[in-house]
Amino acid sequence: LRLGCTRPPEGCVAESQRAGGAMSSTIHIQVPVTRQLEAEAATDPEIQREISLNADIGSLGTQKEHSISAHEQHAVSPKVSLRARGSRTGAALRNSSFCTEASDGSAFERVPSELRARRGREPEDVMPTSGRLALHVSSVAARHPCKLFCGCWSVVLGLTLAGVLSGELAFSEEGNKDWQVLDNVHSEAADAIQLAEAAVDCRPLNGTCPELPIRSQFNKGALGFSLIYEATGGTMFTPERLQQACVVERLFLQNEHYPKFCTLRPGARENLTVEGRSPMASDCQAQSSSVVQLFYGTGSVVECELLSEENVSAIKQDLLAGLQDPVQKLQIGFFVGADAAGQPYLHRSRSLLGLGYPLEGHEDEPPTSNVLRAATREFWEQLEQDMLEHFGKQHSLTQTAYWEQWQVGDVEVLFLSMSLGDLEKERVVSSDMSWLLLSMILVWMCLVWRTTSLFVGSVSLLQILFSIPVAFSVYRFVLNISYFQQLHGILIFIMLGVGSDDVFVFSDAWQQSEELVSNADHPSDDANDKATKDLTARLALAYQRAMVSVFNTSFTTAVAFLATAISPIIPIRTMGIFACLLVLTNYVFVITLTPAAFSVWQSYDMNISRCCRCCCPRRQAPAVAESVARGGSDQPAAVESSRAPSMLERWFLPIFEKPSIAVASLLLFALWGGLNCYWAAQLEPPHKMFQFFGEEHMHSRVQDTSATGFVAGSDDDYLVLQISFGIEGVDRSPNSTVSLDPWAPDLFYGVEVFDGRFDLGQPSAQAFLRGFCDRMRSVPCSSKGCANGLLVQPDPRAVSCFIEDFDEWTGGLAYEGEEFTSRLRTFRDEQQPQRILNNQATWEKSIGFVDGQLRYVEIQAMLTLKKTQPASVRAEVLDVVEHFLQQEQAAAPEAIGRILQTVGFDWILLVLEQELVGGLFNGFAICFPTAFVVLLLATQNVLVAVYAVVTIGAIVMSVLGWCWAAEGWYLGVAESIAGIIVIGLAVDYVIHLGHMYLEVGHLGYETRAERWRMAFKNMGATVLAGAVTTLVAGLSMRFCQMTFFLQMSTLISVTIVYSLLFTLFFFMCLLRVVGPDGRFGDISGLLRHDRWCPKRHVGSSSEVPAAPGIA
Repeated sequence: LRLGCTRPPEGCVAESQRAGGAMSSTIHIQVPVTRQLEAEAATDPEIQREISLNADIGSLGTQKEHSISAHEQHAVSPKVSLRARGSRTGAALRNSSFCTEASDGSAFERVPSELRARRGREPEDVMPTSGRLALHVSSVAARHPCKLFCGCWSVVLGLTLAGVLSGELAFSEEGNKDWQVLDNVHSEAADAIQLAEAAVDCRPLNGTCPELPIRSQFNKGALGFSLIYEATGGTMFTPERLQQACVVERLFLQNEHYPKFCTLRPGARENLTVEGRSPMASDCQAQSSSVVQLFYGTGSVVECELLSEENVSAIKQDLLAGLQDPVQKLQIGFFVGADAAGQPYLHRSRSLLGLGYPLEGHEDEPPTSNVLRAATREFWEQLEQDMLEHFGKQHSLTQTAYWEQWQVGDVEVLFLSMSLGDLEKERVVSSDMSWLLLSMILVWMCLVWRTTSLFVGSVSLLQILFSIPVAFSVYRFVLNISYFQQLHGILIFIMLGVGSDDVFVFSDAWQQSEELVSNADHPSDDANDKATKDLTARLALAYQRAMVSVFNTSFTTAVAFLATAISPIIPIRTMGIFACLLVLTNYVFVITLTPAAFSVWQSYDMNISRCCRCCCPRRQAPAVAESVARGGSDQPAAVESSRAPSMLERWFLPIFEKPSIAVASLLLFALWGGLNCYWAAQLEPPHKMFQFFGEEHMHSRVQDTSATGFVAGSDDDYLVLQISFGIEGVDRSPNSTVSLDPWAPDLFYGVEVFDGRFDLGQPSAQAFLRGFCDRMRSVPCSSKGCANGLLVQPDPRAVSCFIEDFDEWTGGLAYEGEEFTSRLRTFRDEQQPQRILNNQATWEKSIGFVDGQLRYVEIQAMLTLKKTQPASVRAEVLDVVEHFLQQEQAAAPEAIGRILQTVGFDWILLVLEQELVGGLFNGFAICFPTAFVVLLLATQNVLVAVYAVVTIGAIVMSVLGWCWAAEGWYLGVAESIAGIIVIGLAVDYVIHLGHMYLEVGHLGYETRAERWRMAFKNMGATVLAGAVTTLVAGLSMRFCQMTFFLQMSTLISVTIVYSLLFTLFFFMCLLRVVGPDGRFGDISGLLRHDRWCPKRHVGSSSEVPAAPGIA
């Protein structure tokens, strides 16, 4: 009974009167007394007549003994006593987690009341859905442990086997459009121009369309090899140091596969055909961008003899003199290093070597194609092996040789190529993923330690690992997503922590349920029947808590991951979807495989020496075993709970339960959170390109030094701006002949769309283009990415303007209409540009005749902006370009059509970086409201939900603040991805403790101090164990070499630490000081189903599934 509850119906009073002497006139029970109930008892006359207090009412929350008339009893089940049926608040009297006592019956008989009480229901109320499901699942698990265990794992293994046999359980091929924002104007412009160039008519030669001669040009981009030399002291330009550089470059030129891929001399291919022989090194062109060739001259590199001091000094003086000329500076400055102030630094020099283009068998591939790198793989593998032998280096299992210093004599050598980068990435990914084994071992140890079972810990680790193929089956075959890359592999580190935390919730609830079977009153049941009943009761309690608590955290974490699905970037979107499926799969496993594992463990005493005893007789429950030992007595011996107080209970609670200390901690962490908010606000896009490896890695050093360590760059170092007139855009819609896979955009870019207004035959359009080329050369640019204050290089040939060459060819004569088009077609087929930009040695693609009609034209300009500059620099230059073109478009005649521009990858990458930052804040806009709704439904208390969301916000801001203040990071790729993941990881511990704080309120703990203490007692150890396990999984990535893995390790570790600190020292201190008392802030009444539907009476045994021996 609860003091002050509604009176029993008259029928119950009459029945009690008929009982007469069979029932005592006064029943003594222990009930919690609050000041509110004391006031009601003192002022309500009817209560005064019915209830007499046997002792003075003491302080708040103390226990009192009362005399209550017999007619106040309700009719109760003969198996459950008055105390169990009368009130769910009896737990607070005994400082217990259970509202029933041992004398109320067996654990199996008491568990329905416990399941109702934990959801805020009275014993006579309808059993909540979570309770009904917990009872039924637990009953099946207790009666048929092996069948349930084997059945669940059969489904898991079947789905895994299906994925393996289908051949789909593998990484998909990487496409060159995967990281592009396809609906962005810059991606559309780049694809439209590329598609239009591919559709042009060829330049006929003798009536046929000739192809670009095989290996007639250098490809110093995708097939380039960059070498940087830095002398330890003094100038690099000495005979001895140049000789050392010559020996290094000779490894490239004397590679046994070099003649197969080099750029051929003019006429060499014809000679090879006539002579019928394979190419040799003598058939290859000299490398024009080599500092060794600059000093040694053509043909002398093979010998690498020591040069004379006079020749070296003369060439060095020519270099220094050329730096004084602005035009020559952009070319000669490629070989001369620069200090931080941009002044010549002769200690450093470099070379840029390249292979030939186009390659035989790959004539249609663009110069940037990944196919070319794959075709030349054997050359790069041999080159890397030769370099390792020359410098005496060797890769180890944990670290590659590129982290070391490569030095010959007193010259340090740095080198990089895209293909060598691919080899290094493959090697590093394999090495880094091997650390996953260490992570799994450490997590397995934590699972075994916390569950106290080798069998359960091992099964729990397996279910976490098998969540990957099961989630993949849904991902690939149900959602039909074909994109699956190495980026998705990092999720296993996160899931090891998340999955372990889910298991710990079940395990700790299982261990706490041991109190339920202690000193319980049991009927005369046989040993096996009693063991089954006790197992059912314990599983039901653990199952209900895990099902509710883990659902709250899993749902919020899944939504946090799913928030990335709004990203237009395919890798980010698919990673979020897959992570969401992993979280949900782990939740399904923890409510199916985990209870089955516990049931098998308890039923068959599974340990390392009894791992296959499902066919053996079950062991007896501890109490029954002791009873048998005592001679077969039906009454078991008292079994005391063996659970020792956790570290939090021993050290944390005695200190922080004092309000003054809680307030001090609250203020301290509020101040720290505010400071981190300020630091997080300082985050900005990165000042340099994202690097796959750390700053000490050779490849990163080459990128950094090439960008800022030289006076100027080569032609391949600068961006080339392509401006088209007459191309409207691109249509990406699939048609009857094209089936578009949205997860493989590289298979179908779309169809080019031309502007019907374009007509270059009109004199106004021709005049506009002539003026456009002049104005282009003088566009000012104040960005630090622009040299000499100009957008375009000052070299007159930096702008490839076909209309100027056409006027020179015609002698300045004016043409219009069809006559102009005819003359332009002849010029296109017979003439060549004065300067080759973007590997376009003819006017074929710049003057776009498609099916005999002039559909578009192009003008190209070499910018003063170097490639791979920081996002902020590229954004400034892009603004200058767009502002100029907007002005030109506004002044252009209609016949000029639409003006599009692209520089290729750099604009697209800029959009990617901006989209990642925008996606972070869009994710926040989704995750925080979702987290609040989940918290509100989980806690059913507005105040606790608000506290929790504030805490989660503080955690997220603290992690981002750490990135800026401690790590010196920017808001780049990894930080933007992790910002969303952080919300999912940060919410777990807050939900666990917040939910438990309110759940114990249903058991009679009314004051915030009581709730605070019981929340720590029931869930504190779970939170701490989950934090330790996730931290272990995150820290194992600290041994990885990839920058992304290292950053994710830091972010996961910092997130877990901040989550734990803010949960314990901010959120829980907030609840200790101003947490809700009683039903303050409670909205459970609004959410109860029986508020809207009529309440029905439920019998005492209707929800209890039948167990063996129970009718």
